[in-house]
Amino acid sequence: MFKLPKIRLAKRERLLLIGGIVLLLLLIFFRLLSSGHKRMRTLERVNRKLEKDLEEMYHLQSRYLTLEERLKSFDERMVTRPPDFTLFSHLEDLASQAGIKERIDYLKPEERVVSERYRRSLVRVKLRAVTLEQLTRYLYSVESSPHSLEVRRLHITPQSIRRELLNVTFEVSTLLPRKI
Repeated sequence: MFKLPKIRLAKRERLLLIGGIVLLLLLIFFRLLSSGHKRMRTLERVNRKLEKDLEEMYHLQSRYLTLEERLKSFDERMVTRPPDFTLFSHLEDLASQAGIKERIDYLKPEERVVSERYRRSLVRVKLRAVTLEQLTRYLYSVESSPHSLEVRRLHITPQSIRRELLNVTFEVSTLLPRKI
């Protein structure tokens, strides 16, 4: 076995050696404590980010459930539509009921696919020389229709000669089940 030689140190030298060892141990301890503190700050920052992400996920889940409920409601309304429903003919019928069918300049139908389940049926409508009351009655009948119609891009201009009569252009759209 290997024996260490005995070293005789003076009292002052022993105090310096013990002080150096204590100082070295303190430096090592504070270094470990400092790296642990940095790690804690990093973990706290990551934790705050994860909490924020979780809050966002709850918000998105709530929004998703709301949209899913609206989609179910919409699907239920779609079932009540007659299978031969067309937006074009429905708008003509509503114009007849409002007494402005002869005021229609044009009805231009258009269709676009919006998803794998639905297509958007869109009709551009131009009315000429209608009164505000006639226009209001017609737009109300369109918007209150049980077929989920939406009026978009409404432009109203008074006629140049008879200011009480209006020329109106707008779009009406609805979603229909996609034909397969």
